Amino acid sequence: MQWEYLAFAFLAIGLVLLLFRVIWNFRIKQHQQTAQFQALCRSTGLKMDLFEFFSDRVIGIDYQQGAVLYMHFIGNHYKHQILLIEELDQCSLEKQFNENRIIEGIHLLCRLKDQSLIQLGFYSGKTDHHLDATQLVRKAAYWKRKINMLKQFEELSLEQYE
Repeated sequence: MQWEYLAFAFLAIGLVLLLFRVIWNFRIKQHQQTAQFQALCRSTGLKMDLFEFFSDRVIGIDYQQGAVLYMHFIGNHYKHQILLIEELDQCSLEKQFNENRIIEGIHLLCRLKDQSLIQLGFYSGKTDHHLDATQLVRKAAYWKRKINMLKQFEELSLEQYE
């Protein structure tokens, strides 16, 4: 009988230690991503007025310079894109579905004045949990509004000086 209690105690202690390790690794990962984001901002001269971390990604806006910074973290590395508002034509939300009408991807499609496209991913059915899709659709719509508002503000500012 005491053997079972002892085994249960070891199992409980092991689970608690495993939980602490998972939390510790998550906090280290968050710290590394924040440090990489800040280092990229410093190296590009951007000062983010508004930014948000989500699902191994971060997006931010520098209102002063009229720029959007998007980073996607992949392991210890990242990919980034800088979108200058003066080069932007329009930004729209795109949802991709599979044949079963399940969301496969959520992106902001930013069409530039030279007709090229920049795709900012908010959700991927391959890497993100499907329960996050609804929240990430809302988040993408929020950032689409912010980017388009900045675009409109930029156009109004340019019209003042003409």
